[in-house]
Amino acid sequence: MMIFSGSLFSYFGGMAPEKTIQSYSSQWISGNLAYLRKGGIRITEWKDDPERPSFQEDMPEDAYQAFLLKASSVLMGMPMLKCFPHGFRSNRHPLVIKTQHSGDMIWEKTLFSHLFVPSVDMFTYYTSLPDSGDVLASSTAALGELLDRVNSNCWRADRYSLVSWSDESKEEGQEIARKMVPDSEGNIDGEEASKFAFSLLYRGLLFSMAGGTPLFLRIFG
Repeated sequence: MMIFSGSLFSYFGGMAPEKTIQSYSSQWISGNLAYLRKGGIRITEWKDDPERPSFQEDMPEDAYQAFLLKASSVLMGMPMLKCFPHGFRSNRHPLVIKTQHSGDMIWEKTLFSHLFVPSVDMFTYYTSLPDSGDVLASSTAALGELLDRVNSNCWRADRYSLVSWSDESKEEGQEIARKMVPDSEGNIDGEEASKFAFSLLYRGLLFSMAGGTPLFLRIFG
């Protein structure tokens, strides 16, 4: 999995000829903006300049699955699994299934979104992308609320800590990275893996809000 924020031109680079990508990017942005504004949503103008910097980091699948389970554990008031096997898929876990039917927009929709568009309003909607078909999208405001809920209920960490958990130039990041390596029995530390995923999402969110660009979770395979 990859987490990315930047221009659509950069996101889809190499998938098609440049003119095709530019045309699609322009149509996608204008179409989504028009749809959201029609609903009265306050939306930030997305800047699709390929020369602008972009945020791109690999999101280990184990870490992403751990984060889904961590957030679901928070919602249900249950403890997080101390460890789980490498390759674990959370979608069959009872807590995650309950979260998907919770009726709460933040937990039921935003947690499982793969696209976050810049806006101060809270909403979710479906859109389409050529590399993934239909995709559930939420706003950056909704993602911010989700991350705040998880942090407030679990760690109450400051911004420096939240960023450092996925930064291996920092001691905290190095420690977490070591605990995400499967042990002799093929298990990983669920708490540390969820911290790593949280940190990547948090850093991507900060970049998205600062640059006015959508944030994508891109799944391979």
